[in-house]
Amino acid sequence: MQISSTTTRRRRATALLTALITVGLVGLMPPAAQAAVAQTLTVTVTGQPAGTTVQVDLYELNARGSSLAYKATATTNTAGVVTFATTSGRSYSLRAASTSTTYSQFLGGGDWLDSAVLFTTPNATTATRTLPLAAYSTVTGKVTVPAGTTIGWGEVQAHELDRSGSIDSDAWINQSWASIGADGTFTVRTRPGRPVTLAAYVDLADGRTLLTTWLGGKVSNLLSQHQATVFTSARSGGTVSGKTIALRTFASTLAVKVSGASAATATAISARNIGADSSSSTTLSAGTTSGTITGLAPGTYLVNAENGDKRASTVVAVGNGTKSLSLALGALGNAPLTYVRADGTARVGSTLTASTKVTSAPAGTKVTTYWSDGNGIIGTGSRFTVPASAHGTPILVFSTAAAPGHVISIGSAWLGRTATGDAPRTRTAPIVSGTPQVGRTLTVSTGTWDSPGTKVAIQWTRNGAPIAGARSYRYSLVGADAGARIGVTLVATAPLQASATVQVLTSSSAAKAASRVTAKAGKRKATVRVKAAGVAAPTGKVTVRYGKKKVTRTLRAKDKGKLVVKLPRGTHKVKVSYSGSAQVLKTTSKTLRLKVR
Repeated sequence: MQISSTTTRRRRATALLTALITVGLVGLMPPAAQAAVAQTLTVTVTGQPAGTTVQVDLYELNARGSSLAYKATATTNTAGVVTFATTSGRSYSLRAASTSTTYSQFLGGGDWLDSAVLFTTPNATTATRTLPLAAYSTVTGKVTVPAGTTIGWGEVQAHELDRSGSIDSDAWINQSWASIGADGTFTVRTRPGRPVTLAAYVDLADGRTLLTTWLGGKVSNLLSQHQATVFTSARSGGTVSGKTIALRTFASTLAVKVSGASAATATAISARNIGADSSSSTTLSAGTTSGTITGLAPGTYLVNAENGDKRASTVVAVGNGTKSLSLALGALGNAPLTYVRADGTARVGSTLTASTKVTSAPAGTKVTTYWSDGNGIIGTGSRFTVPASAHGTPILVFSTAAAPGHVISIGSAWLGRTATGDAPRTRTAPIVSGTPQVGRTLTVSTGTWDSPGTKVAIQWTRNGAPIAGARSYRYSLVGADAGARIGVTLVATAPLQASATVQVLTSSSAAKAASRVTAKAGKRKATVRVKAAGVAAPTGKVTVRYGKKKVTRTLRAKDKGKLVVKLPRGTHKVKVSYSGSAQVLKTTSKTLRLKVR
């Protein structure tokens, strides 16, 4: 069979086109995914102390990419190198344990797993990664004690703001501590770049104790440490210096003597600081009738003693120094259950109320209510107005129930931390007095307010816009005020409360200034003056009439209210008229008798 050359050429062209299309489609198709392979990850730790090793943890991201899971632990060699068995194409992170100079940290320097930096290994049998370690920073300073005393032992604690909290929430962690030298100096470690505060505790050489004091001078427990001075620690390896903590408050001692105790039984004594909600205790051995509880902060304490089936209970105020207390042990019933309910919002200036319920209370039960800022008692009674000094502190309320023949019971309630208070409110409203007219003076009274220590700032306004420099109780109207509504804006502020703004307007728009004209004869002339209170340079037309004649002149600002009019010699009856202006009322003089020379 014979095939024409034309047919052959067509077949060749078709085959070539098919090949080209196939090649093009192959080029457009994505490459096949490479299979994951086992690999060795080599990690090099930098910042590791010379000649030491460090433990490194490996974490792997789960298939959903939602969380990291612990996978393995290995220890570096002294060169800082460690290896892990990993899988290509997976995402990982690393964590190094603490060393003598570095803190426990994830890749990226974070403290928590959710802040760890991720990396994905390549599609290869080997991979490398560097894990740089940030070093501790340090804080140096000095602790001072009262004159005439010597430090026996003491420590400084560095407290770091927990990442889940805020300064107001007191979510602090005791990050590290260091001993205080005999000269009061200290060096304490912190993690770098963190909000930090310090606290110091000292036992004096004479046996007395100084209460824990925070940077800034606040003597408090942990509930109020937010009142301490907070600073940011130095960068990795850096130092913040010059921090001074002055300890001035001596710890008090409660000296207790008991009677009626069985000589064969030990006596347990506890002292609960009602204001700080903290407790201390001691135990008198069998046959012992006296002992001390030391290291107490001055305050009000609920003291309980128990010796077998005999008990004693009382509330006592402990001041500075030593408080002596005698307790007679006897048969007392259990403390009745005491429930406290607090109502109101803990805001500066707000009023809080507390109600106390005592179950099965016998006749004669006495309830006493105490309000606390977490550090001490700041008020008593069922109603309490929150002072500015409590801002940011927790407000707690405690009620003791002293029932005849029973151990004293105590109940409490928590109202949260004290927020900025509501704006002060007026008891008597501010008032503007005076006539709103150019040249006259207005006066404002600032009224009275319900918040102690309220200060009022004043700003006079013209048609609602502030008048520059007009901030006193008195304001004299000027020409620019003519026709405008004059008012005053008062901003009342009280310590740690929101501000209140009150606006007071005059009863009407400001009237033009009243004017008067005068004329004085001279040599062949008369000098005319136009005066208007509050307008230094009145403008307008001035007309001088004498006999059947008149002379009109234009009064310009540069004339400053003074014009000279030529008049013939002789005695003239003259009347002067002023046309007024946008700021000044018109006026006409009485008939004047002028003798022109």
